[in-house]
Amino acid sequence: QFVRLELFSGTAATGGGLRVQGSIQGEIPALPAVVSRKIADGNSHENIHAEHSAASEPIAECVLPVDLRALFIRHVAGSMKLVHLPGLTRPQRRWIARFRTLEADGANPEKDLWPALGHVAKLSIFEPKKDAAGDALGTVRAWMSYVPKNAEDSFYCATDLARVRWDYLFDENEKATAKPPYVRRFHRGDQSANSAEEIFVLATGQINAPAWSIGPKGFRLTSEAGVFALRDGPAENDFPAPPERLDNYGIKLNGARLAPTAEALATVLYDDLEEEMGNAQKFGAQYPHRDLHIRIARKWARLLGDFELSLTPREQGADVVLNWRPGSFAGDETERALKVPPRDLKSKLKPEPEKSDDDAPPPPPPAN
Repeated sequence: QFVRLELFSGTAATGGGLRVQGSIQGEIPALPAVVSRKIADGNSHENIHAEHSAASEPIAECVLPVDLRALFIRHVAGSMKLVHLPGLTRPQRRWIARFRTLEADGANPEKDLWPALGHVAKLSIFEPKKDAAGDALGTVRAWMSYVPKNAEDSFYCATDLARVRWDYLFDENEKATAKPPYVRRFHRGDQSANSAEEIFVLATGQINAPAWSIGPKGFRLTSEAGVFALRDGPAENDFPAPPERLDNYGIKLNGARLAPTAEALATVLYDDLEEEMGNAQKFGAQYPHRDLHIRIARKWARLLGDFELSLTPREQGADVVLNWRPGSFAGDETERALKVPPRDLKSKLKPEPEKSDDDAPPPPPPAN
């Protein structure tokens, strides 16, 4: 491939920064020309207005090629990896049982689910909700096109996959008879009018409630649907509105606003490592710089500043534009003492022990 770039440097009077523009000659994956315009037109102006008024502008946004089937296979492969021990591990036995259940139920993701999903995702990160408790993790929302050949078969496959992955799935009016994690399903719209939507909320046993939906508005996901989502279902403005069009791939970040989320994410990742290790003393010896790395994550995010990269596909390649104005530590209120949450914070936020692939498998769930 041939790449042509031109670099421009800003001055102090213009706020500094760097601008790069150019082109790439070669094959670039095509964007959906007009992203499901009939879907976007199906949204009322009230719903779209609610989406934008309910949250500020995103602190990070990207449009990237994504293959959910490949991500799923990678997720399964992480549990199915070979170990130098006789026999099968518990995670391997669990996934073998899950795939057998899918086959017995007649659910075929290769035919009814993966082909229905697009290969371009729009992902946005918003600042934490005002009513959110605990950490400062931003709310992630993602959208991807969803066009099934047979909606009924595709809904059934998505439901069965969620059920076997988290062992239990309960409908909205059904009493949950299992401890988290489990999935609760909500129905919206009318199948006969081609407006049916299936919504799933994951009970994690923690303070967050991730949710996703499939239907005429696409595949939509949110990392936080709120504390009442398991009871009433997510609100429409918890999910992203389908874009009317996508003109380019790109990444756009606001480092100063992203900094608290970067710090909180680093904290969660280290807490997960400590929980997986199961020994605080061993964890402290292996990761002695935990607190320092968490503070650095915040500082690096601030230094990232305003970053925007776009790639607009053309017939024989793409136009590339990069705008970057580095940030600084000035104005960071958290240069107070940058108190890092204690390592036992996560356990305090978990009222119920979480099930894992290492637990004994439950009895086969009833078909839905």
